[in-house]
Amino acid sequence: MNILKTIYYHIGGEPTKETATSQIHNNYVKADVYYDKGGYSYFSYKQTPRAYFMSVHKVGRWKFNDDQYPGYMESTSLFGNDGCKRLLFEVEKQSKKKSTEAETYFDEHIDEFLKTVYPDLILEKETV
Repeated sequence: MNILKTIYYHIGGEPTKETATSQIHNNYVKADVYYDKGGYSYFSYKQTPRAYFMSVHKVGRWKFNDDQYPGYMESTSLFGNDGCKRLLFEVEKQSKKKSTEAETYFDEHIDEFLKTVYPDLILEKETV
């Protein structure tokens, strides 16, 4: 998997990454657009096409307070069915042109996709 772009959305009513305590769960939604080489998954027993996808799922984010290694930590649930992915288009190989098309589609449609997957959540896009 080659992630092209990631956007985080804070879930309203939950602590932000700055105020959250360690190992909080589901205070953000992570949205990605990515290229997948495809193939057979022995985990899901499904064949995945070589394609570009966008996905959204809930994650926990909090500030890692260490003077030597400052930054943020992220946790996710491996078996939680709280996310969704959408196939954008199948390709024969990854290319700069198709990657740009996938990113453009992602930027234009991610908010609509989020409303479909999480209709009851109040989401605020995180600015970098």
